[in-house]
Amino acid sequence: MDLPYIFTSPREIVRQAVDFNNEQGIIYREIGGEHAIWAARVPFLPAMLSDDFTRLGKQRIQLIMERQMRFIYDLARARDNLATFELRFISTPNPVPGQPNLVDMVFLGKVFSARQRGGHALAEKLWDKFVSNFPLEDPFNYPLEPITKPEEFRYYYEPIPFTELEPTNILEIRKYEDMPIRSAAPLGRVERKGDYIAHPFVPSISFNPMGRFFAALTSQQQKSYVGVSLRPTRMFDQEVYNVSFAIGQFKKTASEDDDITEEYIRTRSLIGTYVYQQLMQEREQLVMVRVAVVGEHSAPYGITEALGSEMVGNAQSKYPTQWAMVQPADADEMAAALNNLRYLEHDIWGHTLASPPLIRLRYLCS
Repeated sequence: MDLPYIFTSPREIVRQAVDFNNEQGIIYREIGGEHAIWAARVPFLPAMLSDDFTRLGKQRIQLIMERQMRFIYDLARARDNLATFELRFISTPNPVPGQPNLVDMVFLGKVFSARQRGGHALAEKLWDKFVSNFPLEDPFNYPLEPITKPEEFRYYYEPIPFTELEPTNILEIRKYEDMPIRSAAPLGRVERKGDYIAHPFVPSISFNPMGRFFAALTSQQQKSYVGVSLRPTRMFDQEVYNVSFAIGQFKKTASEDDDITEEYIRTRSLIGTYVYQQLMQEREQLVMVRVAVVGEHSAPYGITEALGSEMVGNAQSKYPTQWAMVQPADADEMAAALNNLRYLEHDIWGHTLASPPLIRLRYLCS
């Protein structure tokens, strides 16, 4: 397969996570360097009518999801050089009146190099890793076309000019977070910072899990795009201890039976135990997730609602939950959101209920 065109940015400053403590949370260091980004298009989705999907005893959706999860696990090993992968869906109004929008699917890959002109070679290595693990084999047969021309790359990389974006154009989908309801009793239980829960995304596994999302994409009245960005990472050592402590506290609270008025707290503690045990089990192969939805003229709420619904499949979830929608509220948040879009970064912005040591839990996924 051909090598894609690799875009190299001017020298930029990034905030790289280098340490962690229980007062400030993540400790960042500013370093200068260049971003190197490539793109590859998925020209169509195969019908997937192979016998492997229809043979008695095989569940088609389950088989597809298992292969996709294997692909993500393979990518999760690429933790060097701020490696980041993004799946982007671009919806363009059809020039033929009354016809559905044109939808492009494209993968972007990015690395960061502190050494001048060092990004290109690192990006080539990331491309080799990506294409070697991509599900090209039968019966999946996903097609993949590297973008080799600079002008074509620019079309997929910047569907809407960054200079034209305002806070009202951008939305992000995030995990729903909550703290326990405060007791009305004078001597009721006092909330602790460890009671924080960032509820996980639980994708739908219905027969057509992305149907509503694609329907929303094809019906937009403006150019829009969705970017699902993954950055491989692992827990810092102190994060492991913090999550382990939270699991222990939730288990202890869930087993207490000294006050019948605290059933809410006990039930919630079972949820906390379940959520954080999932992260603990995957602590060495996690990814940070950022889901951005961008519209040319205004925020595309229809796409956001459809995608959020698919990312929280409550019908199959052990603990039904919800998702959150956020938008830049000031100039600093807008600058961070725009930098994330432009360079596939994962700078954290916006309000949160979490204390500093727990802030990153909202963005970690297994």
